[in-house]
Amino acid sequence: MRWWAAALILAAALSPRAAAQGPEGGCQAPILSMPDAPHTFAPGDAYSLSFAIENPNVPPIDSVRAQLITTAPSGWSVVPAQRELTLGPKNVSFDALTITAPNRGGGEPSGNITLHVTFVCTTGDTLTSSSADATIPVVLETFQAPWPVLLTAFALLALLVGVVGLRRLQQGVAIVPGRLEREVAPGKSVKYTFRVENRRGKPQRFTLLGVGVPEGWSLHLALDEVELEPGEEKSLWAVLKCAPEAPLGASAAITLRLESPRGAREGTSATLLAKVAQGA
Repeated sequence: MRWWAAALILAAALSPRAAAQGPEGGCQAPILSMPDAPHTFAPGDAYSLSFAIENPNVPPIDSVRAQLITTAPSGWSVVPAQRELTLGPKNVSFDALTITAPNRGGGEPSGNITLHVTFVCTTGDTLTSSSADATIPVVLETFQAPWPVLLTAFALLALLVGVVGLRRLQQGVAIVPGRLEREVAPGKSVKYTFRVENRRGKPQRFTLLGVGVPEGWSLHLALDEVELEPGEEKSLWAVLKCAPEAPLGASAAITLRLESPRGAREGTSATLLAKVAQGA
């Protein structure tokens, strides 16, 4: 005997009766042991629900013939593996219901499946009957937006927008290079263009510096000091001259820095890259 069959026999012995037994000496009603079905069904999903039918009758009843009738909400399907079976006295038989949910929009979203089992008892030439019912509630899954996930995503997006906005507000000036990386031949010069922006609603004055110029190289700036009206932009340039003895493949990273008299928080910087190449 399979383990699940033994479990259903034990459940049948311990669980409440699905229907009251018939009168003493008559055709006793079937005892149904039904495990719980899933709480919800996905649209179009099928599920096999095993259950047990116990015959509590004893001699002189020779046998019972069990007949199964099922009903289901509109659009749902419930099919027993066996619609008729015969059980001897104090016998247990096992069956299964295949429950199939409708596709979304194709049936009732919820309801009850009922299983009606009728016993026809045989005592010599005499036939008597009894019955029992079991009810299985079914619900079709409905789409539910994952609100916790969506709310978390919205919160993170709002935080990111706030941080970007705060950084832009705090950074009242910007350097926007036209081209960050250039090639330069030994002993030759290369020109960089860039734009400075005043993002504050008041005039600002900055000192423009070149930091990190390698030994033997030189950097010439269009302006050493930059004054900007509220919202004003200025296009500037810087010329970098490569050392004559710089080896091919060498590189230099020069930082353009705008410094405010009020401190580094009011300034900004950008890095220009130069690579030594033959004939550049």
